[in-house]
Amino acid sequence: MREALSKPKKRKRHKTCGRDRAKQYASTWRGALQKLVSRATSACKMPTREARGLVCDITFADAVNMYSNQRGGCLYSGIPLTTAGDWKVSLERRNVRIGYTRENCFLIAVEFPGSDQTARSILEVTGCGGWTREMYLLFRANYDPANVPATLSSDGC
Repeated sequence: MREALSKPKKRKRHKTCGRDRAKQYASTWRGALQKLVSRATSACKMPTREARGLVCDITFADAVNMYSNQRGGCLYSGIPLTTAGDWKVSLERRNVRIGYTRENCFLIAVEFPGSDQTARSILEVTGCGGWTREMYLLFRANYDPANVPATLSSDGC
């Protein structure tokens, strides 16, 4: 009788199940592009960036249009982008002082982004300090994997 009057047991939601679903969703193009837009929006809300006046008006539709306009390839290398693993899609800004706008952003492979050092810079910089299409082409023209050492030198440098 006592069991009939007790509250029904709640099912415990496993954290791993939620994480697995989030990973599965992020591995789709819809999930990957929405995650990029969400991270850009969050980055613009950080106090240090707000002080610099960054805007974030990029939308999911903008990210889809970028992907379509770039034909699914990295703007720098032309390599087809993926949602996970090598050549994973990343959002890059032409001018790090402006923020995330449709005109200022493009898609690249995660292997290529430069780091935004403008908050610590004493110089007037506007670009990302990372790769450009020209830098990529110069690298490809001059890269010879046969001349790259397989291990570090004995002094650790």
